[in-house]
Amino acid sequence: MATAMIWLPPWRKVRCPYCFSEVALSDCDVVSSRAGHDVLVPARARRRLMSRFRIEPITGEAAVRELASWRCPICGNLLPANSDRADMVVVGLIGGGAAGKTHYLTSLVQRLEGMADLQGVGCTRIAALNQEVVDRYQRDYHRVLFEKRERIPATPPIVAGAENRPLIYTLFFESRRGRRRYREVNLVLYDGSGEQMVIQQDMVEFHPYILHASGLILMVDPLSMPGVARNLPPYLRDVPVDAYAPVHLLQSVLTFSGQQRGLSSSRGLELPLAVTIAKSDLLRYIPRTLSVPTSLRRDSSYAGGYDPAEALGTSQEVAELFRRLGDPELVALTQQFAQRSYHAVSATGGPAIFVGGGYSMVDPVRCLDPLFWLLWKAGVIRGRTD
Repeated sequence: MATAMIWLPPWRKVRCPYCFSEVALSDCDVVSSRAGHDVLVPARARRRLMSRFRIEPITGEAAVRELASWRCPICGNLLPANSDRADMVVVGLIGGGAAGKTHYLTSLVQRLEGMADLQGVGCTRIAALNQEVVDRYQRDYHRVLFEKRERIPATPPIVAGAENRPLIYTLFFESRRGRRRYREVNLVLYDGSGEQMVIQQDMVEFHPYILHASGLILMVDPLSMPGVARNLPPYLRDVPVDAYAPVHLLQSVLTFSGQQRGLSSSRGLELPLAVTIAKSDLLRYIPRTLSVPTSLRRDSSYAGGYDPAEALGTSQEVAELFRRLGDPELVALTQQFAQRSYHAVSATGGPAIFVGGGYSMVDPVRCLDPLFWLLWKAGVIRGRTD
C-alpha cells in the first residue's frame, strides 16, 4: 500500500452504493477483491484519533495486485476503491413490468461506452467498477440484445436474502481543482423488477435505491398511454400492460421520499425526475393527426456539448405529447416533482415482432437524453452556456 496520506475532515462520510449507509472510511477494512477477501489493513488498526483525519489511499503495487478496496462495515459489500476522492451519482430506473427498463439500460451503457458523446460533455474516460460489472453487462445485457438481437428476459423479483446489484461506472473529467488532475464520478445505475417495485413493502425492502437516488428515470410504456394504445394497430398492442403500475409507483415515491425528507404534501419534491416515454418507435404507427414531433425519430448527439436550451425545447414537446395522450392521473403526479423533464427514447429502434420475436436490427434513439439531463442537474456535466 502507498505511504502518502489523504487528509479528510473528521465528519466526512461516504455512502455505500449497495446499502446506502453512510460510513467513515476509517471504520472500513481494506480487503482484497480476490477470492476469500483477505483483510489487508483492518479497521481496528486505524482507530486512533489521527486515523479519523488521515486515510491511506488504495494505491501502489500491492493494492493493484490484490485489487484492494474498502469493505462496508454495514452490508459487507466492497466500496469503490476511489471512494476517498470520487463523487457518486445514483440513477434509478423505475416503471412497471414490460416498460423496457432493462433494454434501455443496455442501450444506454452501450452508448456511453462509445465515448463520443461523453467526450462532448468533457468526460475523458469511462471505466467499469470491476471485472464483475464488465462480465455481467456483457453476459446479461449486451450479448443478448446487440449480438443475438433477442429480447432480454424480464428482471425477476428479488427474493429474501438476495440483493439488487447495480452497474457502476467511473467517469473521468479533467479537473483544475486543487492538485487533482481528474475529477472522478461513480455513476451507479440501478434497474429492478417492475412488478415488485410497485408493491410498497417490496420497494422499501428490495429497491432502496429509489429512495436514495440522485435522480430517477421513469419509463412509461406507450401501451399504458390511452391516446397511444387505442390508435395502434392490433398486432402492436397484444401485450398485456398494467397501465396503473406507474401511478402506484409514483404515489409511493412521493409518499416515502416526502416522509424521508420531512416535506409536507403541499411542497413539490426536489428529487429530479426524467419522465421518459419508452419504445418511442411505436409512435410512428399512430395517425399523423396526433402530431407526434418528427424530431423524436432522430437520435440526439452531444459531440458538441450539452445544450440546456435545446433539451428544454425537446422536453416541452414531449410534455405536450404526454399531456395529450397519457394517463391524466400519471400526468398530474409527475407535476408534483419540482424538477422534472420529459423525454422519448427507443432502446431498440423498432418492435420485436418481425423476425421470430427478435430484432432485425438494434438502432437506439435518444437514450442519452434522460441521463444527461440528470447529470446536468447534478452538476456533473455543464451546459454550453453555463
